[in-house]
Amino acid sequence: FDEPEHLAFALAAINKPEVLKPLVDLYRQGQIAAGNQQRVLQVIAALGGRAELQMVLDLATANVSAKPSRAAALLSVLEENAHRREARPERLQDLVALLDAADEPVRLAAAALLGRWKVEAARGRLMALAADRETSSALRQTAARALAQFGGPEIERQLETLAAADQ
Repeated sequence: FDEPEHLAFALAAINKPEVLKPLVDLYRQGQIAAGNQQRVLQVIAALGGRAELQMVLDLATANVSAKPSRAAALLSVLEENAHRREARPERLQDLVALLDAADEPVRLAAAALLGRWKVEAARGRLMALAADRETSSALRQTAARALAQFGGPEIERQLETLAAADQ
């Protein structure tokens, strides 16, 4: 392929994780034009394993205050693809920290992804967000949906208690 972006398109069409390495290498070498990086990262998130997902997560959590829309978009891409397979990154502490980011879309995307991946370290913070009447209704609802994905009788009781308190 003459253009790395054409390679990204072809790999997305093939939809096989084993062909992803050349695209990841091109991204890491800075060979992807700025205008195409988001699409390339979407392909990597859709087809990648743990290491590639960690790379996308690290990009999302790096410099969030300067690029909140990029962070929110990457987190959303990870969340959209998380339901298709079990793979997830190993280092999630920076993702949990994004629940307290200044940017609301980042917080919403982080909460949704934490629920999708059922990150135990986030459970308490998600419950606090769902219960806090000072938190926006969108974030409270997203936190509650995230908690519901954990499942189990304890979460069900806590969410029922929250719902009753809102009435």
